[in-house]
Amino acid sequence: GVVESFKKSYDARDPAAIVKLFSPCAVFLGTSMQAPTTKPEDILDYFKASVARSPTATVDIETYETVEISPAVFVFSGQNAFRATQDGKTTSTPARFTFVVAKGAEGWRIAHFHSSRRP
Repeated sequence: GVVESFKKSYDARDPAAIVKLFSPCAVFLGTSMQAPTTKPEDILDYFKASVARSPTATVDIETYETVEISPAVFVFSGQNAFRATQDGKTTSTPARFTFVVAKGAEGWRIAHFHSSRRP
């Protein structure tokens, strides 16, 4: 349910809800970032900037595969598209993602996140 929860929070344009999906020590590399971060405040700032840049954006999860590493660790890799409407025109940016989701003391959380544009 973490991938679906990410989509729901992203589509709601709710950075605080998105950050709650991450482990406190998660490694995060967003689509427009130059380098990864492990700071929750950087992840929050990233999604706040995303909302400011594209307040109507949503994400369509097109396909993904799941690999069980252990009963407490799963990898989700797939393709998605970010859609936004501005001045009556809808744009779509194809991307790809990887989530590593781990079960810890706080429940299932994203331990690693990577997103990049599709070539």
